Amino acid sequence: MDLSSSDQNFPKPPISFLDKTQRQITIKPYQGGPDALVDMYLAYEEPATRGLPPQTEEEIRDWLETYTEQGENIIARHNWQILGHAALLPHGNSAELVIFVHPEEQSKGIGSELIKALLGHGQAKGIENVWLSVDVDNLSLIRITTAVGFNPPENSHVEFKLSRDL
Repeated sequence: MDLSSSDQNFPKPPISFLDKTQRQITIKPYQGGPDALVDMYLAYEEPATRGLPPQTEEEIRDWLETYTEQGENIIARHNWQILGHAALLPHGNSAELVIFVHPEEQSKGIGSELIKALLGHGQAKGIENVWLSVDVDNLSLIRITTAVGFNPPENSHVEFKLSRDL
């Protein structure tokens, strides 16, 4: 998704909204290390997509270090509980997008608002292009991303073919 020529200006965090259960949710930039995010990711009993999030606390911390040290991060929270985390990991003028919402908090509108705020955060930081990998059966993420201007998926491949010469 091209953010530099986008005709859509996304909201820049901090923002607040009511989720579908009428709770006040705050989305704000996150600049801490992985510690505050670990509990949310430990709530996943199995990976949500493409083997992520990792399953052990140590693996989660290692995985999150890349995002918290090199990425642009935002969180969604209610009171002090983190309900969602999204990040842009820069690669030149583009960035890879990742978004996760606590398993018990999905389908409450948090992911939709989180991704819009992340795109606004990216625009404010001068990121020009955003991309992500999505499993073909992750219909909720496909719906959320196409609603904010990502191109719809063009193929239905479920796996990649990897090869190398020995």
